[in-house]
Amino acid sequence: MAAPSPTHTGRRLTTPPRIATAPMKFAPLIWSALWRRPTEFTLSWLAITVAFMLFGLMVGLNGTYRALITVAREDRLYVNARFGNPDGLPLAMRTQLQRVEGVTGVSAASLLCGYHAVPRNQQCVYFVDDAVRIAWSELSITAAQWDQLLATRDGLLISRSAADRWNLRAGDMFPLIANPGNGADGPPVWEFKVLAVVPSDKALWNGSFLIGNYQYYNNVVSPGRRDRVNVFRLAVADGRRSSAIGRRIDRFFANSGTPTLSVSARADAQADAQSSVDMASMTRIVATAGLFMILFLTANAVARSVRERMPEFAVLKTIGFSAPEIERLVFFEAAVPCLTGAVLGTSLATVLAGWQMRFISPLMLSILRPNVSPLVWACAIGLALVLAFLSSVVPIMRLRRLDVAAALAGK
Repeated sequence: MAAPSPTHTGRRLTTPPRIATAPMKFAPLIWSALWRRPTEFTLSWLAITVAFMLFGLMVGLNGTYRALITVAREDRLYVNARFGNPDGLPLAMRTQLQRVEGVTGVSAASLLCGYHAVPRNQQCVYFVDDAVRIAWSELSITAAQWDQLLATRDGLLISRSAADRWNLRAGDMFPLIANPGNGADGPPVWEFKVLAVVPSDKALWNGSFLIGNYQYYNNVVSPGRRDRVNVFRLAVADGRRSSAIGRRIDRFFANSGTPTLSVSARADAQADAQSSVDMASMTRIVATAGLFMILFLTANAVARSVRERMPEFAVLKTIGFSAPEIERLVFFEAAVPCLTGAVLGTSLATVLAGWQMRFISPLMLSILRPNVSPLVWACAIGLALVLAFLSSVVPIMRLRRLDVAAALAGK
């Protein structure tokens, strides 16, 4: 007797249902694979998160160093005391510096550090004279604001980030208790009046700065410290000659009572990046080490998971999963911890970069804040995908050699 033929009831002939394998259908399988060893997965995921946090901080810091070097000007010179004289340099040197060929402006500056309200609220004020508008013309401060500062004995120009930190606006008073050594008898209270809030300049103390009137500083300090400055800032006509001008200045004052050390703003920024160690290179090394740790953890976890679940993959193939779908499943198992770790770790890096400046002393204001920019985020996400792919390559190659019958038989 002939086999019965399929019947037609106005619909198309029915066929055995095929397993749906849309990306959302992978979710239960991925979840089950990741939580086979919950403790191990949690610890590995935390390690990945910490590694990406370190990556975000290091890459962000590297970008900050590079940006500062790029914006630092060759036509600006800093003239400092060569041997770190605590009394600084005599103000009278300004006249001699102005006579140096190629110098177009000489500004005297001094620094006062102290605390506001309580000792942990450390802050420094950078005092400048009337030549600052020539020697530091790149600051986003208007001529009217400079005039107002130089006409106000206790005036203060404050950057936007510093104003946000101290919740200040124009017209507010800002008392600063100087650290010992800045005044004649003990730590005096310096009273400042905020004249204006100006745009932040990342090249100066991470953008958090306060600029005061040098005449106020010079009149208030002890007699032994008057007419002394911490540094001279020079503007030169040709940035290509800044090094030669600096050497000429240093030779001129070499046998004086206050020998100098002159360096361009660009060279100073490069020296900060390569002070005791090459910080710019060190950040790359640390970031790369973190990525290798992620690759090792993820590749090891995925390889062992796939090796132990060969019978499960054989069943998936039996019920209709294609080879590309199983390979995507393995990739997703590697990508989930990498991507979530990258997002959380980079988020933590962003938060820590913002909190860093709240916990450092005034003597460490030159510490740079990592800039966790959108580019850093894009690098973190992209590298997470690359690491997930590399981690899944070996397990996928193993699956391509899978003998379904042997795996189902437990061999």
